[in-house]
Amino acid sequence: MAAASAPKDPTDDLHEQELPDFPDNGGVSDHGAPPDDDGPESLEDLLEPLDAADDLRLLATDGPGVSGRGVMGKYVYSFSFAHPGPKSIARGLCSPSDLSKKETMERVQNAYAACGVDLEETAVFREPHKNGLPHDAVLCRSLTRHKWLPICMYLYETWKMRMGASKHIKTWADGCRYLRTPQSSHKVCTE
Repeated sequence: MAAASAPKDPTDDLHEQELPDFPDNGGVSDHGAPPDDDGPESLEDLLEPLDAADDLRLLATDGPGVSGRGVMGKYVYSFSFAHPGPKSIARGLCSPSDLSKKETMERVQNAYAACGVDLEETAVFREPHKNGLPHDAVLCRSLTRHKWLPICMYLYETWKMRMGASKHIKTWADGCRYLRTPQSSHKVCTE
């Protein structure tokens, strides 16, 4: 009878490998160290875009689809101008607190004109956002179908206004019904 062999150690076949290089913060490890600041105060603060590239990524996805077969745009859009967070304001973004409702509407009308789209009607609604800061919604109806992204890009590049377009507003009546709430105030201009 042969002697029983000793069980094989599973770690015998393991070989030490170097980890791939990962970008770091200059070789200084902050694991276990206390954070530099208190961290984000709210979820909005945590999700706030950090720079212009983040703003542009947010703009491109904050509205109805703009590409693909048969996407010709719409006649009616509701643009949302939410109050940016403190970091965005510190890097120069415009907020609804900086403008009157009339100024917000005039800038949107100027963006339409600069993009070559004729407006038929505009309305601006101001209401408090969840955090109590002002939030503007600008309802626009044009004479022709158009896409919303060039309007928002013009507003961002010209006045640093980060606006998005509503996906669910399809008609002027939908926009007026949705945006006219008891706490909002409005001004309607017909052109």
